[in-house]
Amino acid sequence: MKRVCSEISEFIVTQKQESFDVIVGTSCFQHIPSHKERLFLMKHFYRALKYEGKLLMLNRAYSQRFFHTYLQHTLRSFRRYLISF
Repeated sequence: MKRVCSEISEFIVTQKQESFDVIVGTSCFQHIPSHKERLFLMKHFYRALKYEGKLLMLNRAYSQRFFHTYLQHTLRSFRRYLISF
């Protein structure tokens, strides 16, 4: 297992295609300043993940509006993930 602690935007662009099984970001995405930069990072995450790789983003900045809007989708996604084992 390879662990990396680095500036995410500088690190991910240097990685080869399909390099990782899992990419974990903890409380980082809300600190990316613009929508354009977030899309840029997501494209590079997608490129760097292997075919059945997982992207796990843990962010604390969830609001009440977010939970009301996306709760069902989040629960369904989590349920599918658990069943896949």
